[in-house]
Amino acid sequence: MIAKQMGLPAHAEDPDAEERPEGECVGFGYVSFQGQTELGRGCGQLEQAEVFDAEAEGARHGVKATVALFPEAQARPRITICLDNTSVIRGLRGTPAASSQAAFLDFRAIRKGYGPSLVNVRWVPGHKGITGNEIVDELAKAGAQGGEVVNEGLATLAHSRRLAKRAARTDFKAWWAVNKPESYAEYRLGVSIKPNFIFSFVLQVPSYTGGSLTGRFDYTCWAASTLL
Repeated sequence: MIAKQMGLPAHAEDPDAEERPEGECVGFGYVSFQGQTELGRGCGQLEQAEVFDAEAEGARHGVKATVALFPEAQARPRITICLDNTSVIRGLRGTPAASSQAAFLDFRAIRKGYGPSLVNVRWVPGHKGITGNEIVDELAKAGAQGGEVVNEGLATLAHSRRLAKRAARTDFKAWWAVNKPESYAEYRLGVSIKPNFIFSFVLQVPSYTGGSLTGRFDYTCWAASTLL
């Protein structure tokens, strides 16, 4: 079984993803094969969520649909879940991530009920000609554009964190516009809450050790405002 997600833009950890306009949705898709025979497919949409969440939901819905095809214990084949997101794989195999935790816990419960040794999760590279990859990409896109919403009214933790990060950046820009010293105008620095290594410097600090003065400490100013 292959599960995929589709978001606009790609990954929540990508800095560009922080600028994703509000109102956009992410989608997931999955397709199940036995050999070269397709057994089933599906897709869905998440509101107020990130691509990470969509892939977790894709794994949950995909394994649930696939397991339902084999209700008889004596006829249960091995199921391999193929994903290209290592963070989601870690959550499915080990400790569930904080975001979309219900999806991870449900996946593990389904796996336990079917047979833990019969359900495996593995990483596969995206866009490498793997059977079903193109199909599930289209399904994820369809999910993002108009699939059934599976988390209506519920924002995920990953989404809330991104909004909080965006708000902090916006507030800092507004504060800096009002409080920036005139002496900083000549530097023409952009506003950022990340380290600004233009202000890196070395400070010599003497210390007494065994009868001699020694000492050297490197300091970095992590924001221009710390130099005020």
